[in-house]
Amino acid sequence: MSTQTTAAERRLLTADELEAVEQTHLPQLGELADEDLRKLVVRLRELRSKWRDEARRQRREMRGKAASRGTRPAGDNRNTVYKAKIFNDAQQRAKKESGRRAAAAARTSTAEAARRALAMKSAAGSDDTPARGRTKSRGMQAKPSSKAKGFPDSARDKGRLSAQVKRGQAKRDGG
Repeated sequence: MSTQTTAAERRLLTADELEAVEQTHLPQLGELADEDLRKLVVRLRELRSKWRDEARRQRREMRGKAASRGTRPAGDNRNTVYKAKIFNDAQQRAKKESGRRAAAAARTSTAEAARRALAMKSAAGSDDTPARGRTKSRGMQAKPSSKAKGFPDSARDKGRLSAQVKRGQAKRDGG
């Protein structure tokens, strides 16, 4: 957003347009009711679109792409572009305030919902039934392992396995 001076706004805008833009400056913006702020955003969007379209039309006239709407073709559209920018910036300020208010309302409603849930939980009392499955009342219990039993099982199997590995290695070594 660029910063426009209020003198330039007064010079370019009509009284109705200036009133709409001035409502988006800080002291007045905070005092607007939510419904009035919503209507202001809609009004500013309409004004921005109107002057943006007018600037596009004038740009086309200057390039010779469109017929002139007035007695002579547009020679310069700087002020029209500037008016569109003023309304765009004003709309952004109003939307930002609207978003800030919505976020504050959401925070408030979330906190209220949490307080209500806490009150309902404490009013219901505690549930004395234990959780399903393993409980603390039986003391420490060994948890059954899901792993397969170790291999080899006996000393004889250990010897058999090591001899088998030795024979295989000897074959690979060629002897």
